[in-house]
Amino acid sequence: MLVQDLVAAMERIAPLEYAEPWDKVGLLVGSRTKPLNPKVLLTIDLTESVLAEALALQAGAIIAYHPPIFEPLARVTDKTPQQRIVLGAIEAGIAVYSPHTALDAVPGGICDWLCEGLSGGEGKVIGDCRALVPHAARQQSQEVKIVTFVPTGHAETVRNALATAGAGIIGGYRVCSFTSAGTGTFLGDPGTSPVVGKRGELESVSEHRLEMVCSKSALSLALETLRRFHPYEEPPVDVYELLPKPQRNFGPGRRLHLDRPTALGELAERLRRHLGSCIRVADCGHTGGISTLGVCAG
Repeated sequence: MLVQDLVAAMERIAPLEYAEPWDKVGLLVGSRTKPLNPKVLLTIDLTESVLAEALALQAGAIIAYHPPIFEPLARVTDKTPQQRIVLGAIEAGIAVYSPHTALDAVPGGICDWLCEGLSGGEGKVIGDCRALVPHAARQQSQEVKIVTFVPTGHAETVRNALATAGAGIIGGYRVCSFTSAGTGTFLGDPGTSPVVGKRGELESVSEHRLEMVCSKSALSLALETLRRFHPYEEPPVDVYELLPKPQRNFGPGRRLHLDRPTALGELAERLRRHLGSCIRVADCGHTGGISTLGVCAG
């Protein structure tokens, strides 16, 4: 295995696109192309004692939930604990990876795990659980939509041409499009050469509306290709920017609505058992059952 294999496995579990924009996630120390010692140490915080443990185990990598490098480092010496940790990992050839808020945001991640304990579920959340801020996702191949109008009988030619330029990709599918029939009108100026009808006369033409998604990077080539294969002298073209699609179960924090109202003391006890450690509770004097909770890791 290479370090890259470990990185790929972590990004399957917690894709970095779900991390907060301010966060410092991913591979922080190490070379992706280096062979990976199969021993991997997991920790919440990479302290000097944890690094010493990794060295004793001859670990090839450390997965640290909190990023050990957050603020920019002006130098890497043995002057401060943070610098010593980074320097020690580099000298020992230990890769360091941090998932942090990406692991918080994904389904089954840290926030959902906390909701499992608060809801009283074992391995699942009992109640309605959603992200406080749903992550807005947009596939690169679906950043814009190209819409054009072609005379009946020419839609297939234009569709196939656009597909060769990178339009019409949705997930694992290619040449994706939508067509609908209608009637177009035009009045050509004296200097025009209309494919259908005559210049200077108002014409009504049976046309098809053709729609295909496209990435912004492929848009210019797609439009150039469309003009080349479209039969009209002046092809009608609209380009619409597509909004990202919110994903209810991905994103920071959780809104947990319990199936049954639960007293604050019981919720605290559930969380204590789930974490396996002591907790602190700020009791605001709430006496009734609680139905809705806000949950945020960290």
